Amino acid sequence: MCSNSNSLIGQFVAKHSSLSRQAKLDLRYDGEMSIDAAAAYAVCNFKTSKLPYQNLIEPSAMAKFAYLLHHEGAGGARQFVNNSFSQDRAKHLLYNQMDSKQADETLKRYNNNAKAAYGAWLRNYIDGHINIYQYVVDKRKTSGVNLSMDETIKLLKGQAIPNPTPKASNSAPVNNPSKEEKIRNIETTVQGGTNEVGGADGWHNPLNICKLRTAGLANAKGATFGKVRDNGKKNHQGVDLQVNPGNPIYAVCSGTIVFAKNTGGDYGKVIVLKVAISDLPDKQKKQAQKNITGKYIYFFYAHLSDIKVNVDDIVDVGEKLGLSGATGNANTMTTIAKGAHLHFEARSSALLGKGLVGRIDPIPFIDAQLIY
Repeated sequence: MCSNSNSLIGQFVAKHSSLSRQAKLDLRYDGEMSIDAAAAYAVCNFKTSKLPYQNLIEPSAMAKFAYLLHHEGAGGARQFVNNSFSQDRAKHLLYNQMDSKQADETLKRYNNNAKAAYGAWLRNYIDGHINIYQYVVDKRKTSGVNLSMDETIKLLKGQAIPNPTPKASNSAPVNNPSKEEKIRNIETTVQGGTNEVGGADGWHNPLNICKLRTAGLANAKGATFGKVRDNGKKNHQGVDLQVNPGNPIYAVCSGTIVFAKNTGGDYGKVIVLKVAISDLPDKQKKQAQKNITGKYIYFFYAHLSDIKVNVDDIVDVGEKLGLSGATGNANTMTTIAKGAHLHFEARSSALLGKGLVGRIDPIPFIDAQLIY
């Protein structure tokens, strides 16, 4: 972008020709230049793709197409949009994105059609991660429309889509802070503020594939929430989602890490994510508001093998937090056949004792059909 005269960085470098390579690279720390460079990079990719990007009017579609180009390259994105990539390439890409077990399961779900499997995975990935409304200051100045990757592809192919419906937003008016207020905000952050982050209505399931554990239980109901074990006599405080150790676990919403360590107890290695209820998508928000009177909900991940975040880290929806495992009282559950799972909870407080008090059923939050 330093050589692109259409970018702010390119214009700045042209006026300061004596800048060293490192000095040019350091310009990425300038917020305005960095954001502008990302947009200029996207425009370059739009043109290189030779696809009719002019068909994209909604910023949400532009952003998703920009990420597709970044992920696949101009040629790969063109093949993806036109569905012209080969089965072999699709299979190669699928196995590059997940471990072999997950890829095998995904292929099986799509009857070994690698193009269909990879196409579905990438569409879902982009829809789950690319949301312009995470970055909008005042949503009232937008259309409120968030087009899907599938709708974006249809537009690029010149196909019609139904008139998009704006998503309701409860954003409050945003006042432009004074220079003094900006300085105070910066000082508060540096000195240790509240470390809050907006979830922006985004949700990502805790695992790529959410399926109830059955191994080691009388039936799948024993993996669900409530008095579901020992013929209704014993509590289960969350949901057990089957997964082999070493698979990524994800932030279900944007929020703050409030606990991340090996407990040395039954739960083993644990992460707790704090999320403002107002930042949840409508479905999850309604579920939280029915059960929690406070402003925050806490999502609890247990039996992990690796923790990749620290307390006070601010994380984005879909960000990888760590790896599934077999720690704590699940230490013998080293494969799905032996009961390997992620124990996942929804809570009103970060740390709780035994029992169901303070916990709510996490299953309604998960965007997957869990049959039992």
